Amino acid sequence: MGVTVVLGNGGVGKTSFIVARIKHLLRTEGQARLRKSIAMINSFNKDRATLLTLPNQVPIYTNFDMQFTTGYNEYYKPYYLDEEYFGLPNLDKLVAPVAPWSIIGLQEMDDEYESRSRNVAKSVAGLYNKRRHFGLEVFMDLHRLMILDSIIREVTDVFIEIQKQEHEKNFAGRITKTTWYCREFDDPKEIQRYAKSDGKEGNYRETVYTNTGDIFQCYDSQDCAKDFIPKDGEDFIYLQQRSEVDITTLPPELSKFYEKGAGAKKK
Repeated sequence: MGVTVVLGNGGVGKTSFIVARIKHLLRTEGQARLRKSIAMINSFNKDRATLLTLPNQVPIYTNFDMQFTTGYNEYYKPYYLDEEYFGLPNLDKLVAPVAPWSIIGLQEMDDEYESRSRNVAKSVAGLYNKRRHFGLEVFMDLHRLMILDSIIREVTDVFIEIQKQEHEKNFAGRITKTTWYCREFDDPKEIQRYAKSDGKEGNYRETVYTNTGDIFQCYDSQDCAKDFIPKDGEDFIYLQQRSEVDITTLPPELSKFYEKGAGAKKK
């Protein structure tokens, strides 16, 4: 029951690592977590007029698509959770309450917990401070440590910086095994020293994790590409260089892209 922050450069295997860890927990702790979740909810329901709904599967929530094979033509798919709505209910923001003893997997959290843009809501800070009482296990990935809000940074149990990932393939070119080589930190102060010194300081241990099978069959590694696609009715923009075009002759929908600050004005 903890918080694991996964760090590393783009493409080094952060999300695939989280998927592999969730897969491992599903297989080793899944049914136990489901039983504990149901038992805790049943205890809450004794004092409620309106009953809380029990989970119909092992309570795992992710903000990206993921699935695991559980049998012949049988799959497990986590519940969906938008990171914006992750927090304690009944406080200062709208949240989607998660079941007790849940496993949470959150991808690309640099923006949501960015320390310089805004203060973390009380419902978010409260959730991370109290997550052990609810049996929560949280995984999130980031590109940069110091962008993570200090409230969450200080209560994180493990920081894992992925150095590299390697794949073993069979004769047909299919991935049969993935290995992640990591540096692991238990103390927030040590990884902050490490980050501020460009890796020259800070105590860590070298760790290695493996997954047997093709981890990329469990999720869409290109899922974030969808964020770059224009909505229906809009298109990609292909502009000529300023020196090659008379901007005054362009329609407004194109000329605005030559105007400095136009993007900041659009709300």
